[in-house]
Amino acid sequence: MIRENIRDCGWNEFERMTRERIGSDFTWRVRLRDTPVNRVCIMESVLTAMVENFGAFPAEGNRFIAPVR
Repeated sequence: MIRENIRDCGWNEFERMTRERIGSDFTWRVRLRDTPVNRVCIMESVLTAMVENFGAFPAEGNRFIAPVR
C-alpha cells in the first residue's frame, strides 16, 4: 500500500508521508529527481534504516535525508 501511495501522490505529499514515517522534519542530503522509482528507493532506505535502528530513524547514516530534531 505504501508503494502505491508514494508513487501516485504529489511531491509535497510524499515529503509529508516521509516526515510522518521518521517522526520529524528532515533536510535532503541528496534530493533525487522526482520519479516513482526514486521515491520507492528513498522510502525503502528510510524503512531499512529504521529496522536497523530498532524502529527509530537514526540521526546519521541515511544517504538521502537527515532528520531535524
